[in-house]
Amino acid sequence: MMMQDYMKQLSNIPFTAKTFVTISLVAMHWIMFSGTMMVILLTNELPTLVLANMFLYLILTLNIIFGDCPMSLIEDQYLGTSMVDTFTAFVPFNPELSTRGNTTLQWIFMSIMVSTTKIILLLLKYGFHEFLTT
Repeated sequence: MMMQDYMKQLSNIPFTAKTFVTISLVAMHWIMFSGTMMVILLTNELPTLVLANMFLYLILTLNIIFGDCPMSLIEDQYLGTSMVDTFTAFVPFNPELSTRGNTTLQWIFMSIMVSTTKIILLLLKYGFHEFLTT
């Protein structure tokens, strides 16, 4: 019920504020995904990678609880579409077999696999370095 009341309040906002809210929603959603992936790909610090991996597990948990990304649900109700729908429009897949929630879970699982693989490779690197120096 609270979410519907919040969306009614958002629909009464003037156009300039709506534009700001729209840009903010899309920017937050984009930064949450691409920012995390950039940190994972560009860092070699193990604590940072573990923290990013835990962040992805938190996002995965929220997606499982809500059945879809909470940001996508807010974007869908307020904007009429979501960032996930926009990106998957360019990816060939069968929409009858996959819902937006399943597509989101696939992206999150791929992100978790990338971060976990990088953590394992860094641990192997440190292990081999330790082995070679002793």
